[in-house]
Amino acid sequence: MELCLRADDREGAAKQFARYVDTFTGPAVLPDEDLFRPGMEYTRTEGQLASTREMRRMLLKAVDEDVRFGPLRDNPVFAAALQKLKDSLN
Repeated sequence: MELCLRADDREGAAKQFARYVDTFTGPAVLPDEDLFRPGMEYTRTEGQLASTREMRRMLLKAVDEDVRFGPLRDNPVFAAALQKLKDSLN
């Protein structure tokens, strides 16, 4: 996304931000238990996200405060991703 912003590729930056938010708000990718925890019990939590609530809040704050994101706010892809990030905090 940073490269797209530097190249003034707003569409590309919006798509990369949306991809980042999808990963950040998606399910956690956990390692194979038998490979990384042989002999230890581990319970997977249903609905566990890839990031904590605090991490998502920090990302939202950074996006709100960083002036480089200003030109992207009118982009529908960016706006939808930003709304998805906000919704993940509720």
